[in-house]
Amino acid sequence: MIGDKRIQTALKRPLTPFEQLLDLGGSLSKGLLSIIYKMLLDTDKTCFNTKIKKWSKDCAIDFSDKDWMVINTSFMVTTSLLPIKLQSLKLLNRWYFTPSKARYFTHLPQMLCWKGCNSYADYIHCWWSCPIINRFWKDISRCIFDMLGLALSFTPEVFLLSFWNFDTVPSHYRQIVAILLSTAKLEIANKWKSNHPPSVENWFEKLWAFFVMYKITDMVLRQTTSSYK
Repeated sequence: MIGDKRIQTALKRPLTPFEQLLDLGGSLSKGLLSIIYKMLLDTDKTCFNTKIKKWSKDCAIDFSDKDWMVINTSFMVTTSLLPIKLQSLKLLNRWYFTPSKARYFTHLPQMLCWKGCNSYADYIHCWWSCPIINRFWKDISRCIFDMLGLALSFTPEVFLLSFWNFDTVPSHYRQIVAILLSTAKLEIANKWKSNHPPSVENWFEKLWAFFVMYKITDMVLRQTTSSYK
């Protein structure tokens, strides 16, 4: 195992700032928490910038910091439903494990798409450009048009990041469109490593379950509010 080239390369690389801190052992008696806190803040900025660059490359758009704040805010205020919030955060922070990442942990030269399209599968492929996934998104796009009369631009930034032209999506439709898209992404995530494609039928089932949850939540809030009057 020590003979593996990747391990040899890792052993020869310079230590990261956190590894350097650990290497000091107990020699630091003061200011340790402040040092660690500053390192965590710097790491967060680095991860944030890396995340923006990757999404900019995938969507072929140069996202600004302002654009990214709009995306983050829209993800957080779309709904109070925890499953959608959690899935949105995972997608945005590129949490999902892809075949292209799996090749670093296996002896195979590369890992192909789990849906069986025999293509190299990186993050944007698994979420958008895979023919099977892309067909699902086209079905979702048609359903949204049939329900709301909205013809959304068929691009990854719109369907994955809810980054749309506000002139084309009326304000009273934005929340429902975001929920429709988030539920579709949840359906893809639920079948992430499966060779079974996501289905519109399951998407409708999830929407109905969320609708019931909304009605129950609204009823509880109304009863709670009335009890304090």
